[in-house]
Amino acid sequence: QPYPYFFHLLSGKVKEIFRLSDDKLILIGAVPDVITGLAAYFILRNYFETVTSLIALALFLTTPYLVYQSVFGPRSLGLLMYTSSLLALIMPFPLNAFSILFISLTALTHKLSLQTLFFIVLLYGFFFDAIGILYFILGFLLAIIISRMKYLRVFRFHLSYLKLMMTKSQYRYPNREYLAFIEVPYATIVPLWLAFSIARGMHVYNSIPCLNQLIGRFLLMWGAATFTLVFLWRWGDSHRYVSFSSLPLAMLFSDASISNDLLRLLLPIFLSGNVILSLYITRRNTLITENFLQAVKFLSEILEDGFLCLEEYY
Repeated sequence: QPYPYFFHLLSGKVKEIFRLSDDKLILIGAVPDVITGLAAYFILRNYFETVTSLIALALFLTTPYLVYQSVFGPRSLGLLMYTSSLLALIMPFPLNAFSILFISLTALTHKLSLQTLFFIVLLYGFFFDAIGILYFILGFLLAIIISRMKYLRVFRFHLSYLKLMMTKSQYRYPNREYLAFIEVPYATIVPLWLAFSIARGMHVYNSIPCLNQLIGRFLLMWGAATFTLVFLWRWGDSHRYVSFSSLPLAMLFSDASISNDLLRLLLPIFLSGNVILSLYITRRNTLITENFLQAVKFLSEILEDGFLCLEEYY
């Protein structure tokens, strides 16, 4: 199947500059997620207290799903580009135009990241600023231009794959929504806290302090939409959407815990749970096993251009 090629180009350059073999390159899988967290920290600390941003960063970087999937590949790089696209949107004009570049790189990196970004940008355009939709269109066109029209083949396959999943149930991966509660344990806290606050007659904006600001409502839209997709997407493998809600929900949980005793008590519990689950994953259930690395090394040796850095992408 045709696949977005930016990761292959980037991994080729990283291998060349740092003189890494394919099996060593895979081991730096956490780097894109760390960059994602740090980029969000430096941007969002302009709107939040430093301690709030640091707590959210700690929650995000210890998220079990990210730890489990920390193989250097399109998933982690796609999350970085997806997050950068949305964070750029909230910057003042003309800096928000950088979102166009990040949207194009998202399209050229990871199909599910682009698919999720499409939903979020549509909501952003409807609830906040319609220019987000224009930027998405321009970013998509830029991806076509950068790839010299080759991305169109990837996009056509993406659409045909979605059609197959929607019309042929026998080809779908099973929906396992329950995995979302294990992969991002803190994801349920914000929805439950909002429901609890409303049930008590509290105004929703008073339940989490940052919701009185535009940035807070933006994070709520971002986190709630992607978390809801876990349960509304009926065409297979829906739990994967939860990773795209991890950053905004970590930020909202952290902000709410600053002003509420109950959430302040729950915060170290969930942070410790993240760490314990992540340690268990890295010791017992990691994707990077010795046999896996040996297989990668073997394929790299028999393929002239390496396993992760093929010359032909289509």
